[in-house]
Amino acid sequence: MKKFAAAALAAAMSLSVVAPAADAASNKMENYGAVCRISLDGDLKGKSGRWDRSKVNRSQELGKLTEDNVGAVRASADLGQAFGSSDADAIAAANNAEAIQACKEGKNYVSEEMDGWKQAGIIIGVILVALSGLASVAGPALQQFL
Repeated sequence: MKKFAAAALAAAMSLSVVAPAADAASNKMENYGAVCRISLDGDLKGKSGRWDRSKVNRSQELGKLTEDNVGAVRASADLGQAFGSSDADAIAAANNAEAIQACKEGKNYVSEEMDGWKQAGIIIGVILVALSGLASVAGPALQQFL
């Protein structure tokens, strides 16, 4: 088990070198929380600027970003980035989703790059899930030998 953890940590540290650098999406609240100054990444970069918080929920410019899929978009981007994905669009979409969600909630937000510890945690988590799945499938067949 220690060998798997060491291999996963080494892989995570080496993958951080090839991970794409994303711009920092952000949200800064202004005018006592009534206006958001949003800076977006990727395709939505041109939509950056001041937004009235009361109109953010109704904006068609945001595409398919909703309150329900912010977590799913972030999880997908983090999983891909941890394993060295160069899909900057997925990372930008996750940053944008979180900046817009922060605007809706009236909170300040700045996206951060994924550090090596978070990458290692994601990779180790995936390895442990895969090993436990393998053990549950192979367990009955190996039980006769134990």
